[in-house]
Amino acid sequence: IERQKGSSRPDIVVENIAIEIKGPTNQQALDSVPSKCMRYKNHFPGGLIVVLFDVQVNDYYYNEWEASLKRTYPDVIVIRKS
Repeated sequence: IERQKGSSRPDIVVENIAIEIKGPTNQQALDSVPSKCMRYKNHFPGGLIVVLFDVQVNDYYYNEWEASLKRTYPDVIVIRKS
C-alpha cells in the first residue's frame, strides 16, 4: 500500500506510520535512508520503520551507518533481517 505525500512515498503506510523496505540492501540503499527520514518526518507523524533484508555491506560500515542514523533520527526504528 502506497500513499504519496509530496515527494514522499513509503513502501507501506499503516495509519500515520511509514514503513520503508530495502533489499537486497547495498551501500547505496543504506545511504538513501537519511534522505527518507528527513522527508517522511514532514508527512508521517507516527514515525518511520526501516526494514532491511539481505544487507550486503561489511559490518563496520553497517554499524557506523546505524549509529549515525540513531544519533540523528533517534525515533526511527531499524529492523535488520537476514
